[in-house]
Amino acid sequence: MSFRAILIGIYLSLFILVLSGCQSKKKSKRLLVYTSVPSAIMSEIQAAFEQEYPQIKLSIYRNGTQAIISKISAEEEEGGVNADVVWLAGLSYLTQLKKEGMLHPFKSEHSAFLSSYLRDQDNCFYAGRIITSGIVYNTDIVADEDRPVYWADLWSDQWRNKVVMANPLYSGMAVLTVGTLADTYSWEYFSFLRTNGATVVQSNNAVSKKIASGEFPVGITIDYIITMMRESGSPVDLIYPEDGVIAIPCPLGIFNSSNKKVEAESFINYILSQDGQKLLVQSGAFTPVRSDVKSRPGTLGLDEIIARAFPTDWSKEHNIVENVKRQFSAIMLYWEEE
Repeated sequence: MSFRAILIGIYLSLFILVLSGCQSKKKSKRLLVYTSVPSAIMSEIQAAFEQEYPQIKLSIYRNGTQAIISKISAEEEEGGVNADVVWLAGLSYLTQLKKEGMLHPFKSEHSAFLSSYLRDQDNCFYAGRIITSGIVYNTDIVADEDRPVYWADLWSDQWRNKVVMANPLYSGMAVLTVGTLADTYSWEYFSFLRTNGATVVQSNNAVSKKIASGEFPVGITIDYIITMMRESGSPVDLIYPEDGVIAIPCPLGIFNSSNKKVEAESFINYILSQDGQKLLVQSGAFTPVRSDVKSRPGTLGLDEIIARAFPTDWSKEHNIVENVKRQFSAIMLYWEEE
């Protein structure tokens, strides 16, 4: 064989390799996910998912639940939703999307591992994580025997001017927490908190930091923030009140308008898999939605959370958000002039 023939063969081989590489890149599809899951945690999920599904690339838009709902509404008015997958806190909004025919139903290969509490009966959405709200306290300030163990304990003179909580006008999780407490105990619960001098700050992160610093001894906030802070050495811990736990499922759904439904199904299947749930427990300290995946030490397991959860009808929550904000503002935020 001549040198020229060998050279041509080498060039042809290189050309084929380059061409196949280009074709591989063309075959990869980009999936757009709108989510309220914290950015750092979504980055870990993205890396793990793309390693398992190299033909799918994730694009993440991260914001609060209420901001994402507003974004989706604006996109609808402009002609169509851009996202393929939505993953938010609370079942009500996805229930509303389902009623409007906007969600793509599919039976996940992991659906058998989820209780009926955590999945839509028509397979339009599945909870990918659970968040619980409880009472947080500073372990350096509050003795074990003095801890508030019922929600109404925060009304006592012992905690006058010493309770802090997040504002539902800013925090989507606070909307769900406040709505559940009002639904369970009526709005008098917050009238008593107001009379007892409770303080409202913007976010659950702000609540947690103020408890850790000792500015307030007790407050109301969400579990995973406290778990992560406690494990990093902060003097905080969470109480799951005896009279009930606020358990908030955070569902994923696929938009009917998506042209990447197969890839979107792969993403949801990954989140619901053992590997996906273990990653959420490890990176975010969330409660797993599968009973065959262990929760973090010092937190309630899935079965106990479901057993102790307040019987909240999350399908109604979407319709009461504005009422929650209005009532909370009137009771907790506005003072009468004297």
